Amino acid sequence: MTLGQKIDTLFLLREEKLKQNEIVKSIQREFDSLQEDIILNLQAEDVKKANGEKASASVSMGFYPTVDDLETFANWVVKNGRYEMMQRRLSSAAVKEMYDSTNKLPPGTEAHTKAKLNLRRI
Repeated sequence: MTLGQKIDTLFLLREEKLKQNEIVKSIQREFDSLQEDIILNLQAEDVKKANGEKASASVSMGFYPTVDDLETFANWVVKNGRYEMMQRRLSSAAVKEMYDSTNKLPPGTEAHTKAKLNLRRI
């Protein structure tokens, strides 16, 4: 396969993927709506579990904390040594902005580059 043929094949695969993603998004919207409806039904009927012919459903409650004052939280984490409260993830955009303007990375970090192929319709 020539390079041009590979590019065209990649383009066709991307187009098919985009079509399939639209189908998945539509299914996800329907799934989310029906899931919310079932949760409301179970809660309204004060039922812990219900069954269909192919599946059963029950409601469980998740716990999702958020930070509303990052400085206070970060100071508390450091003071109490509770680093497990945080996840190890950097903001790529913020670090790149700092690097682009100062040519330095934040202490304790490193960066690498990765080639990304840009594919455009012609």
